[in-house]
Amino acid sequence: MEWHGRAAAYFSRSGDLEDELYHRFCSGDTSKEGEWHRLFRSANLACDYDSGLRVIELVTAHEVREGLLRTTPGLVSHALTLRSDISLHQGRLDDAVVEAEQALRIAREEGLAGEEAKALFLLGCVSQRRSELTRAKELLSRAFDICLATGDTQNGANCQLHLGSVAARQADYITASKSFSLAATLYEELGDVLGEGNVHWEHGSALRRVGRFGESRKVLRLAVRKYRSLSFRLGVANALREEGGIYLREGRAQKSRNALQEALNLYREIGDRLGEAACRAELSFLELTDGDADAAHGSLRDAAALYASIGNELGVADTNLLGAQVLAHQGALDEALEHVNRASTAYGHLESRLGKANCLLFSGVITLMQGALPEASVRLARAVRAFREIGNAQGERLALGERSRVAVLEQDGDLAVRLARRALQISSFMDSKVAMAESMMALSVAELAKGRTKEAVRVFAASCALFEELGIEPPAQETSSMMLLSVAAL
Repeated sequence: MEWHGRAAAYFSRSGDLEDELYHRFCSGDTSKEGEWHRLFRSANLACDYDSGLRVIELVTAHEVREGLLRTTPGLVSHALTLRSDISLHQGRLDDAVVEAEQALRIAREEGLAGEEAKALFLLGCVSQRRSELTRAKELLSRAFDICLATGDTQNGANCQLHLGSVAARQADYITASKSFSLAATLYEELGDVLGEGNVHWEHGSALRRVGRFGESRKVLRLAVRKYRSLSFRLGVANALREEGGIYLREGRAQKSRNALQEALNLYREIGDRLGEAACRAELSFLELTDGDADAAHGSLRDAAALYASIGNELGVADTNLLGAQVLAHQGALDEALEHVNRASTAYGHLESRLGKANCLLFSGVITLMQGALPEASVRLARAVRAFREIGNAQGERLALGERSRVAVLEQDGDLAVRLARRALQISSFMDSKVAMAESMMALSVAELAKGRTKEAVRVFAASCALFEELGIEPPAQETSSMMLLSVAAL
């Protein structure tokens, strides 16, 4: 202990902060813990994950951990949660869970409520990423309750931010708005500019998910402004990627390409393979819309390789499913179905209920394209139930619309109308004009199949007027059918 103390004093005089902190922690001296947090935050903002992990190693290195477990377990627990946070960000979800569970065990053994909340928060974030929304909500709510009891405003704000994102994915937009608003207020009280930017980004992503594109773009631009003020390139890239996806849905291909290319360049600059993979998956939609299926395949292969390089099995499964979409667009239906089956198996191993639901949806679409109507109807009905069970309104709406299309082909006008009306009800609940316009288009086809020509024309006209109001070009409406799987939130 004495030698570590002398070494800490020596490195302090020479200005070597990392080595100074290392020896201070070895001697049990945590008086400069704040400097350690500052170093980690600087590395985080610079997206320098290697430096971030090196800073964490100051505490979690084996020889240090052995000494600190008896003296400052809270610092060790917190270091493990930071390591878990980096693993989560890099898409190494299994590693994130292992590290957060270790932190949770230490926190509970030592009665450290604050550290318990941080560990529960990270486990909730992993569940959110895996689309286990009910479990994510439970874990994040438990973490927030602890933060409320201990007066931990910072982590309470983080919990509310992610609770808002979970609610948005469940199409509970009222709850989502309340959570985002509370998180924003808490971050503002703390003067946390990064937190405020994160609220704008999550809020903008939620608005995009329900098709409120104009509002989403405005909020995302606020996020970019906050992130640029911090020189936080990762945040800028994430917001630009979302904005590029919005432009694509609106049929504005060049604007989409510009935003996605800028995001891709930023991801490369900071070495963020997870972000680059997600951006390449988004670019595949653009390339498919342009009619360049070979380029779309190439982007998805690159995305899959990037996901594999960081051990992100969920990302690999997602790109398999998106690859099936490209194959189906090319007419290679049997091969597309094989891709779906592989993705479904992977999702089963990963316990991703959303992934399994998307596989049911897309396998139903493929069998419909093959002309196997009864089988398509069964698969789509199962998809409707699967999406409903996980509270994913967007997926349920899409599956209902496709099942209505099968009923039209089977000349069952009554069923087609019932299904299309249910999809329209969900669209109204989502408060999404794009979803409503798409659902009205499907309803007009169903009404026509039922022989109600006047009603079909009226609904069709209303749908066209809504698309025009939204500024979505008629050809861009076809993008919706090519982006069914965007519900998976890749």
